[in-house]
Amino acid sequence: TEDRITLGLPSNTTFYHKTGTFDKALHDAAIIIHPKKPFVLAVFTNGVKDGRTTIAQVTRDAWAYVDSKGQ
Repeated sequence: TEDRITLGLPSNTTFYHKTGTFDKALHDAAIIIHPKKPFVLAVFTNGVKDGRTTIAQVTRDAWAYVDSKGQ
């Protein structure tokens, strides 16, 4: 499923992820190869209006945080 963490990353980013869905809960966990420092991100949603959008936004926020830090 490429509609969660994938949507929050720059298009040329290498990453490895696993999604999950259970009732109204959506999840995605990934190893993300950021040029400054690779990181792991896991986002679990339950009962939010749009889990895909929430996961993508958390991903963008995490990327921006890592991007703002030095090596």
